[in-house]
Amino acid sequence: MDGAQRLTFAGLEAEADAVAARLRAAGVAAGDRVGLACENSAAFVAAYLGILGCGAVCVPLNPAAPAADLEAAAVDTAMRCLVADDRAREGPPSARLMLSSPAGPAGATVPDGVPEDLQAIVYTSGTTGRPKGVMLTAAALRAVAEAGVGMLGLRAADRVGIVTPLFHLYALREVDAALRAGACLVVARDLTFPAAVLRQLHEERVSYVAGVPSGFALFVERYGEMLARCRGHLRAVALGTAPCPPALASALRSLLPETRLILTYGLTEASRVCHRDAEDPDSRPGSIGRPYPGVELRALDDRGRPLAPNSRGRIALRTAMAAAGYWNRPQATRELAQGDGWILSPDHGRIDEDGWLFLQGRVDEVINSGGEKVSPDEVEAALRGHPQVADCAVLSAEDPEGVLGQIVLAVVVPAAGGRLDPAELTRFCAGRLEGHKVPRAFRIVASLPRTALGKVDRGRLRAAEA
Repeated sequence: MDGAQRLTFAGLEAEADAVAARLRAAGVAAGDRVGLACENSAAFVAAYLGILGCGAVCVPLNPAAPAADLEAAAVDTAMRCLVADDRAREGPPSARLMLSSPAGPAGATVPDGVPEDLQAIVYTSGTTGRPKGVMLTAAALRAVAEAGVGMLGLRAADRVGIVTPLFHLYALREVDAALRAGACLVVARDLTFPAAVLRQLHEERVSYVAGVPSGFALFVERYGEMLARCRGHLRAVALGTAPCPPALASALRSLLPETRLILTYGLTEASRVCHRDAEDPDSRPGSIGRPYPGVELRALDDRGRPLAPNSRGRIALRTAMAAAGYWNRPQATRELAQGDGWILSPDHGRIDEDGWLFLQGRVDEVINSGGEKVSPDEVEAALRGHPQVADCAVLSAEDPEGVLGQIVLAVVVPAAGGRLDPAELTRFCAGRLEGHKVPRAFRIVASLPRTALGKVDRGRLRAAEA
């Protein structure tokens, strides 16, 4: 259900079959790439299942993206056609789906290394560079769904709320998990109106929802009373894609005292890596949890050799959920795959003797200040402990004195009604961080640029600073 449409499983299957039939009639064959650019709706879910049902490869895309971005994806994947919704039309979901003119020729050349059971190409968010098309097989997507069902104990009686954009794997995996468990899907249609989203979650008695910290921070700050009404039916909330500030976890536990709060870590290349239940007090502060069943982790040194427990290195993982590589990006695929099923994550971190993962920043975001390595995540965590800091992001900047090469720059959003003094922030950080990690420059801003999934858009932030 999506507020406007209510479909039984039989009805959803019929809509998906109708989409598949229209695709076949348009000349789509097994293995062809089909774009899917729809707003959150039952139509999206039906189209997604219909694309897979006719054996095509689904390429989910942001329907609000500039035409140039959609064209770039169409060219990159030699897309056969695009499925888009027309919100102005009346009728059932399948009647609102339109097939564009073919963007790619039938039988277009497929790059080397594409698996036979390829089912989806999902573009990375591109917060630090050009997005890459992550290739996910049917087996990988099935493993992702099964891991979600297992973590939550999902069952047919559950009602799974979708409050993030469906063109991201973060939401799409919840659809797959819900369908695998036979649970009801409740799709929030207009994500730009948080009050309407919370009203729908409550009216539909949603029992589980996965969201992002920035979204739930808005719920807590402006709509806490509405969120608290869900405490009687919301048995679990999962937060992912970005670190969850301790203050947010505490506020959610206060508003939803009987709700299980789960912190998760994953990436487009391996959607479910680690998870943990938020605790008060926290027995392992700073950890993102332990691996899902079947996921293996290790930290590697600069030469790719496994490190001892609690040693900081590049995090590698092996799992049935892992991507098969990047579409049409052979060099990036070679850099991702480490052999014997292992792939490299973009993150630095350490793994303790009990298998708990502590992230310490992305490889391409680590700051080298005077030869000392600084993790932006660590500095951000310290800053978020300040009572007047609502949000922050840490970047590298050129040392104006030309001595350190890079310095630590903190871009900080003050709490509502609060005022921030850089000198006071420096003293605050100095009491919590080693000297070389303390920011040497601050920018006070009203808000941080974010992607559609709520991640800080570091590319835009760097461009603004430049």
